[in-house]
Amino acid sequence: MAALALDGPNGPPIESAPQMLGLFAGQLAARLADWQQRLRQGPESLGEIEREFQAGFAEGAGMITAGLMAVVLAGEELADSCERSRRD
Repeated sequence: MAALALDGPNGPPIESAPQMLGLFAGQLAARLADWQQRLRQGPESLGEIEREFQAGFAEGAGMITAGLMAVVLAGEELADSCERSRRD
């Protein structure tokens, strides 16, 4: 099975859910200061910031899912299961 990669086939490989969780946490941490500053400068921007926050967490969920998929695709269990289904 082909490995999953970040940012397309030439990107670094996705190896695990913890790897992706760490990457997501880093991206989120980088945005927190911006969100805080924007909220201080204009409290009326709360709705917009909340939507960005929710979209960011949806992206993070996808990243973690990709990490889980990478583990499954790299494992022998999937290959064994595919082989059994071909025989049956």
